[in-house]
Amino acid sequence: MHTLLGAGSSGKTTFLKLIVGLLIPTQGAVYFQAENIHQLNPKRLKAFRRSIGMSFQRGGLLDAFNVEGNLRFILEESDQVSPQNIAEIVEKALSDVGLWESRKLYPCDLSGGMQKRLSLAKSLVLKPKFLLMDEPTAGLDPVNANRVMDLIEKFSVTSERMTLIATTDIVVAERFSQNTHFLAQKKIIASGTLKDIQTTQLDPIRQYFATIGGNGG
Repeated sequence: MHTLLGAGSSGKTTFLKLIVGLLIPTQGAVYFQAENIHQLNPKRLKAFRRSIGMSFQRGGLLDAFNVEGNLRFILEESDQVSPQNIAEIVEKALSDVGLWESRKLYPCDLSGGMQKRLSLAKSLVLKPKFLLMDEPTAGLDPVNANRVMDLIEKFSVTSERMTLIATTDIVVAERFSQNTHFLAQKKIIASGTLKDIQTTQLDPIRQYFATIGGNGG
């Protein structure tokens, strides 16, 4: 589990989109297993993107489909899943995040916490090797935020999946604090445990913790 911590508008979402290849860097390059992802042939690029699940800050949900349909769409568009297995996969994925009983609802009918859980289910339904999460608890009350964090931890630990969570929330950073990276000035300026980050004397980090009230506790 890794946490990408930083102030609002520091570039965390852009950082994640660069990793997955949704944006092209104006300078430098993004490498995956020693290959520049923007020089991959279409087949290799598809395989690369298929290995990564991403949960977007605003959910990335398809408003025209109900809860069940959001997952069905991904599976039907994939060449990894046999059509006869789709129903079973959808039921398990939604049950795992507590949404099976809500499968006929549409995104606009869901609470913020339910939307976050559906976004998590979408990002995991194809069993990616890597999971990128953009502000997974933003806008949630403490109860729903903890529920989402419990699910993230459960799915990451049980599958040994590498997970990177981008967040401004110190509570999330404290929960997943062993591998923390601080983003400021368009680059990662410090890495280590959250305690290591907190004791760093770099100005952007000091300003961040001063804004949230000392050490976040």
